[in-house]
Parts: sequence; structure tokens; C-alpha cells
Amino acid sequence: GVFRTIDECVDAARTAFLEFSKMGLRGRYQIIASIRESMLAHAIDLSRDAHEETGLGRVEDKIIKNRLVTNKTPGPEVLESKAYSGDDGLTIMERAPFGVIAAITPTTNPTSTIICNTIGMVAAGNTVVFNVHPNAKRVSCRNVGLINEAIIRAGGPPNAVTAMADPTIASAQQLMRHKGV
Repeated sequence: GVFRTIDECVDAARTAFLEFSKMGLRGRYQIIASIRESMLAHAIDLSRDAHEETGLGRVEDKIIKNRLVTNKTPGPEVLESKAYSGDDGLTIMERAPFGVIAAITPTTNPTSTIICNTIGMVAAGNTVVFNVHPNAKRVSCRNVGLINEAIIRAGGPPNAVTAMADPTIASAQQLMRHKGV
């Protein structure tokens, strides 16, 4: 999930989105469960790595945040189709994914932001390209890798979540303007 250029990130995420679109809501339940399991298993080491790399915050607080977003970020359960009927007919409400979403992460809470954003975006059937903060790139790229491993274990496509290996302000601007997101 970690690439050298924004174009490579977006192309990989787009390919993943096309595969992911075929999975349906049931597949997303399995993927989100796998992501949650992996992120809970790695909450402590990701928190330590984030603190070590950035020098910000307290490890204990980062552990709490990682666990909180892993357990409490809404998943596919909030996206169930609904039907309403009445005197004026029938309305069916089904939410559809957007495609590839761009995301920028802070240096203050890099891992919890990636976890939260990924669960919300992937639960909705999207894929995501992260331009992480340069001061948290090692832990962020590791986090993206762990999430991709969890997605693949659950039967999802590789590169549903991608990130730049060496993010910069220029790569963030390129991502925000990219026609593929």
C-alpha cells in the first residue's frame, strides 16, 4: 500500500476500488472486523512508534485513542438499505460509495486518524489514498501496511488503502488536485 508517487497510489487504490465494488456489504463487514482485530492487536506498538517518531503526546493517551476509534468508528452497520412505504408510494434508500478518497493526516495523532478514516471510508465501500504528515511517515506507512494485510486476510483486494512513502506538501497538493480522487 506504500508507493513512491501520488499517481501510483491513486492507480493502485482505483484498481482496488474496482475489485472492492464487487464484494458487497457482507464482504465489508468481514473486512472491517479484520481491520478492527488487527488495530486492537497493534494499538500499543503503533502508539509507541507514533510517540517515538513524532515526540508528541503520551503513549498512554495514544493507546486510548487507537482503541477508541477502532471500537467506536461506525462501520457498515450504519449503511444498511432502508425502505419506506406510505400513501405516496415506496422509497428505497441505498448508499453508494464515491470511489477513491484523498486524506491528509496530522502529526499529532497519525495512527488513530488513519484507523478512524479507513474504517469509515472502507465501510462505505471506498478506497483511500493518504498523504501522511512527513514527521509521522514511518509509523503511518506501517499502519497502512497492517490495515492492508487485514483487508487481504478478510478476502479484500490489496491496496484498498495507500500512502506515499515520502510525503511532502507538494504531494499533498497533488493529491488534493488529482483527477482520480
